[in-house]
Amino acid sequence: MKKDSMSLMSVIKEDPDFVKRIKQVAKEIDKDTAKIKTMADKYNTKYKKEIEIGTAKKHLLLQEAKNQGKSIEEVQRGSGFIPSVYTPILNWLYFFIIEGQDFQKEYTREEQDGIYRQLLQEEKTSPSLENAPDMLEYIYGNLTMEKFQTLKKLKRLSKSPNEHEAFRAYRKCMELCKEHKIDFDRIPD
Repeated sequence: MKKDSMSLMSVIKEDPDFVKRIKQVAKEIDKDTAKIKTMADKYNTKYKKEIEIGTAKKHLLLQEAKNQGKSIEEVQRGSGFIPSVYTPILNWLYFFIIEGQDFQKEYTREEQDGIYRQLLQEEKTSPSLENAPDMLEYIYGNLTMEKFQTLKKLKRLSKSPNEHEAFRAYRKCMELCKEHKIDFDRIPD
C-alpha cells in the first residue's frame, strides 16, 4: 500500500478478505457479549438483595449530592463502587472479585456434584449385585477359599526337608493348579 492510501476504502479495495475477517471478529464479539450477559444475569440473580440495597444507597447518595450541589462524579468517586440495577456487568465483576477463590471452589464443587450424580444414575441402571457370589468364597473362577488355602498349604509342604512329603505335596499342588488353571509361582507361601 502507498503511504497516502490509508483510508478504509483503500484497505477494503486492496484486501477483499478484510470485510470477511471483520465480520468474523464481530460474530466472536457477539458470542462473548452473550456469555458476559449470561454470567452477569446469573450473578445479578444470586446477589439480588445486595443489588437492591446498593441501588437504594446510590439513590440516597445522589439525592444528598444534589442537595449539596456536588456532581455525580464527585459522589461516586468518594463512595467507591456500589452495585445497582443500573450496572449489571459491573455488578458481575464486583461480586466475582469479592468471591475470589470461592468461585473456583464453587465451580469445582458443582463439577464434582455432577460427576457424583452421574455415578448414582449409572449405579441405578447397572445390573443388580444381589445374585453375585460371595467374594470371600471365590478367588479364581470356581476355586473356593478352602481350596486356595489347601493350595497354599501344599506349596509350603513342597519345600519340606522330608523329600517324600515335599514330592507328594508338590505333585498334588501341581494337579490342582492345572485343574483350576493357576500358575504355581503366583500362589503365596
